[in-house]
Amino acid sequence: MVKRADIKYDLLKGFLEFLRDEEYTLLGNSVFRDSSRWGKLPPRKGDSVSINIHIQAKVPTEKREDILINSYLDEVRNT
Repeated sequence: MVKRADIKYDLLKGFLEFLRDEEYTLLGNSVFRDSSRWGKLPPRKGDSVSINIHIQAKVPTEKREDILINSYLDEVRNT
């Protein structure tokens, strides 16, 4: 998928870079629901979570990130 010249695209891409620079990462809620080692509900906003585990996660490629951003923008435009 080709990257668009779109202010919303640039804003989303910049936000993902900001998160990485601040050493944050996003985890889907399925991480908390799909394993018996986790509680059944993800933490609420403002909760503190202390976890001592080994977790393996995939970091999307630049191309996959572009596809996800463009898919999201398509969805927003069509609603």
